[in-house]
Amino acid sequence: MRCVMDKNYYNRLAELAINDDEAFTELYEKYFPMVYAMIFTRIKDISAADDVVSEIFMKVALNLDSHDKKFAFSTWLFKIASNTLADYFS
Repeated sequence: MRCVMDKNYYNRLAELAINDDEAFTELYEKYFPMVYAMIFTRIKDISAADDVVSEIFMKVALNLDSHDKKFAFSTWLFKIASNTLADYFS
């Protein structure tokens, strides 16, 4: 049951984060460690990983209004992270 609660909570938080910096900060603090670990594991360079993760969260911030609420915020976030990582390697 916790997953459903988390999905709904973070989806609502993502909606609020469109206009609320504190809500975005909460999302950032929750997901930054996971996103950073994913990126650094593949890039293995601190400076490059920092840049890619910054780019990911910039894309998230600029596109929050396009998040489809049918899907978990984390699914949408990690899709952005995967696509940004693919762009880095292309």
